[in-house]
Amino acid sequence: MKTLSWKSLIAAAGLAVLSQFAAADPIGPNCPTCNGGIYTLSYDGTALADTDTAHETFRITLNIDTSGVTAVVPTATAIDAVAIKVTNSVFNATLFSAPDGTASWALVPGGISAIGCDGNGSGFDCADWIASGVGTAIGGTLDWIFDVTMDNGALFTLADEASIKARYVDSSGAKVGDLVSEAITLQNSSSSTSGGTSGSSTSGGTSGTVPEPNSSGLVFLGLGAVLASFLMRRRASGTH
Repeated sequence: MKTLSWKSLIAAAGLAVLSQFAAADPIGPNCPTCNGGIYTLSYDGTALADTDTAHETFRITLNIDTSGVTAVVPTATAIDAVAIKVTNSVFNATLFSAPDGTASWALVPGGISAIGCDGNGSGFDCADWIASGVGTAIGGTLDWIFDVTMDNGALFTLADEASIKARYVDSSGAKVGDLVSEAITLQNSSSSTSGGTSGSSTSGGTSGTVPEPNSSGLVFLGLGAVLASFLMRRRASGTH
């Protein structure tokens, strides 16, 4: 059986670390269904205060930088539906803030299909445009902020464990481009060094947060360092 060299093993460990860092937010503009947009899903790391001992509520911000969308989908003019999934056990959900005001949107349990919010998909909550016009205009940075109540301890916090969806439309309200449907990492914005608050818009499309490596990436980094040290000692001692 062929034995890998210590250099090959270190390279493999490095690739594993890089793959873990690549999973972190934000995603886009070149992910499979991103349509040139940049997407960030974040929260501040703590549950909102309440008296419910069985459930906890988190304020989740979906931030979309749409400034690059028309370069990929020239006919796109608006977004008329977005959906997030941060748990499998949604007890209740409300829309705290949204482009053009929360009165412009209806919150529908379920995800999005080609025709818009469809009521299907366990754990998803979908904001559906109900105001006049075809949707909220794109071209800048947009924030949807959801208050999602769930069973205690049920929040998705692992790499690529959460999901987002979005539907772009043209001036007639017809779907254009890909239906955005991507796995995403829910980011903890409490470590932000920018001084911004969760949900504040920035030109970079990151809601004032600083993307940070996920926990599994740090584990791989530590393992890679240990492996490199061990193999280099074996080589120095003349053993193979």
